[in-house]
Amino acid sequence: MSEPILTRFADQPQNIASLGVSFRAQRPGEKHTGCRVLRDDFALDVEIMVCRKIAGGLTPDDLRRRNQTQRYAVPRHFCAFILYNHPYSKDYMSAPEIGRRYARDHTTIISSLRRAEALLVRSHARRDLLQEGLDRLAHRYGAFELPMGRRVAR
Repeated sequence: MSEPILTRFADQPQNIASLGVSFRAQRPGEKHTGCRVLRDDFALDVEIMVCRKIAGGLTPDDLRRRNQTQRYAVPRHFCAFILYNHPYSKDYMSAPEIGRRYARDHTTIISSLRRAEALLVRSHARRDLLQEGLDRLAHRYGAFELPMGRRVAR
């Protein structure tokens, strides 16, 4: 019988630098292995934050399902909006990339960005909840104020 996975890797170094992952941003046309890991970590953290602040009871996996009801769609809109506009992910989270994450077409993501902005303009309570969640993530990914009154599609 094999030993449990946790004990098998217990003696491995926990330092992320030992894995060969770099923390610098990816430049266009540059192949860099560490960026995908960092991008996925950031996206997951944003999804968890949105699920906790806006959609109580949902999980990040629920956001990636094909369900189109408002309970699932609105938090997905907010996640796409933050992933697209946040400076941490601006260099490598395009509409097609976000679309692949949520199994949607890039045009659907652009529509989602517009809907999220409209919802944030209408509902100051949601905007305040999201901003509070983003402030809690600021220690890890940098400060970010929700943009208002500007075009979101690049």
